[in-house]
Amino acid sequence: MVRPLIEPSQFSSPVRAGRFVMVSGFSGTTVVLEPGRSPRVVAASSLERFRSCPIFAGDRMYLRGQQKLYCIAGVAAASPGAGASTGAHGAPP
Repeated sequence: MVRPLIEPSQFSSPVRAGRFVMVSGFSGTTVVLEPGRSPRVVAASSLERFRSCPIFAGDRMYLRGQQKLYCIAGVAAASPGAGASTGAHGAPP
């Protein structure tokens, strides 16, 4: 079931990345869903708390946390059965 993984308190908008939808909660947890009649959770990960929407440039996703700016690249979730990202780098904003 998808609902228990998605936080009730969300600030950022759900975003679509290729064939996936990312839903992030205020606590920093992001759930990656494959949409469909019965959405499937592909991955879930946590960073620090944030209230921003992720933005995409090429194969990179940028997310501003409360303390750092994250660049997540090389997303392995594009292939079936793969995990989340292969690289996340936090830098001061």
